[in-house]
Amino acid sequence: MLKKDLRRLAAIFAVLAGLLPLPAAGESGGIRLPAAESVTELSVTAGSRSFVYRRSGGGMRVNGGEADEEIFSTLMRQICGALQGEAETDTPDGEPLLTVQIGTGNGRQTVCFYADGADRSRALVLSTGDGGETVLGTEAWRVGTILLACEGTQIPAQDEESGTDHN
Repeated sequence: MLKKDLRRLAAIFAVLAGLLPLPAAGESGGIRLPAAESVTELSVTAGSRSFVYRRSGGGMRVNGGEADEEIFSTLMRQICGALQGEAETDTPDGEPLLTVQIGTGNGRQTVCFYADGADRSRALVLSTGDGGETVLGTEAWRVGTILLACEGTQIPAQDEESGTDHN
């Protein structure tokens, strides 16, 4: 099996394990996100890792290369699933584990995931955008599944003559 196939399988299994039941399109528990089709730009950053998605010519691109649209839609559902938490009164502090910035033709929204100091199995989510600021609690494992879905969206470049995977 090729390296890209293993990455995709890992991302798909993570999505299936982490997203049942799925939220309705564009909706989550208290934080509304745009539907995947209306997203013009999305960036996901964790430490030195960064995935930048841009809609171009009817398709989605990630870090300059082609992105798998189906897995991108799954990524958006992953993010929505992570936001189905209970409202929190604590304000997160420190550096975020993961930062997601979502852009549409109508504005931008930022969602940051922080470690919950009191409970390592949970993460605090801070969302800022046109609707103000919202803090929710969610399961910490969701941060990892979002990153796996990001990995799965990248379609590796191939040498057309030999079919060799260059990623």
